[in-house]
Amino acid sequence: MYLIVMNITDFKTDVKLAPYTSIGVGGPADYFYEAKTADELKDAVLTAKEKNIPYIIFGGGTNVLVSDDGFRGLVIVARNNNYEINGENIDAGAGIVLGVLLGVSVKAGLQGLEWSAGLPGSLGGAIYGNAGTFGKSIGQFIEEVTVLEPSGDIRKYTPDECGFRYRQSNFQNMPGTVIISAKLKLQQGNVERLKEEIKKNALWRAQNHPPYKSCGCVFRNATFTKEARLPQDENEPVAWFDKVPAGWLIDQAGLKGKKLGGFTVSDVHGNFLINDGTGTAEQLEQLISEIKKDIKDKFNLDLEEEVRRVG
Repeated sequence: MYLIVMNITDFKTDVKLAPYTSIGVGGPADYFYEAKTADELKDAVLTAKEKNIPYIIFGGGTNVLVSDDGFRGLVIVARNNNYEINGENIDAGAGIVLGVLLGVSVKAGLQGLEWSAGLPGSLGGAIYGNAGTFGKSIGQFIEEVTVLEPSGDIRKYTPDECGFRYRQSNFQNMPGTVIISAKLKLQQGNVERLKEEIKKNALWRAQNHPPYKSCGCVFRNATFTKEARLPQDENEPVAWFDKVPAGWLIDQAGLKGKKLGGFTVSDVHGNFLINDGTGTAEQLEQLISEIKKDIKDKFNLDLEEEVRRVG
C-alpha cells in the first residue's frame, strides 16, 4: 500500500471490491473513494496523479472482473448522478444509473432509451462499453461526452471522436481518460406508449436473463467468418446480422450448466456465468478460458470478452 496521505476527504483504505461488482468477486483496493459530484471526481483523479498513485474508475460495477489480489491503487466510484433536461437533450453525470436516466426521460416525454429497461450499470460505464440491446446502443443517442484527459484538461468529444461501435468505444483505448458527463439527444414521444415499450422490454429481460450474481454478458457476439463451422441451416450470416450470438454458441456447444468452483454457466442464458457466492476471480478466469477453447474447437469461432479486468 502507498504510505501517503491523500488530500481528498472521506477516502477509505483496504476496501474489498467484491461488494461493488455485480459478479461479487475481487480483492481489496489500497484506496477507495466515492465521488458524488463532477468536481469530486476530478479532484480524486488529479490527486491520484499528483501522488503518482494508479487509479481506476468504477461505475455500477457491471462487466468488471476484479482479480482476487485486488487493485494496488485508488478505486474511484463515480456517483455524480446529477441531470438536467433541456428540450430534447438530457445532460447527465457519468454516475447516474441507467434505470434512473430512463425514468427521467420517460417522465419528460422523451423517447429513445426504452431499450435500456432493466439494463444495469451507470451512464459512464455504458458509454465506455457502448452498452446496448434490442439492436440499439447508447452511442446512438450521444451528442457529446465530457471527459477529463490525462493532461488534466476538460474536453468535449463528439460521437465520431468517441468511436462508438459494437460494444466498444475509443475510451477503452485511452488509459487515464475519465468520462465525467454526457449530453444525450432524444425525441418527443407519447408517455403511455413509452411506458408500454419499457414494460415489454423489462419483461423480456426478466424472462431471458438470470437474476443472480453475474457480470452480465461475458462475451461479445462472435463475428461470422466463412471458416466458421456452425450447425446445419445456421450458416447464413444475414440471419445473425453478421454476428453469431455468444449465448447461442455456448448453448449449442452443450455448455449450459457447466460448473467450475462457485460458477455455473446459466441454464437460462449461456452468456451469463453465475456466482453462487463462493466463486473466485481465478475460477471465473478459468471458466472463461475453457468456454473460449470449446467454442473455438467446435465452431472455429473466437469469442471476445466484454468484461473489463481490474488488478
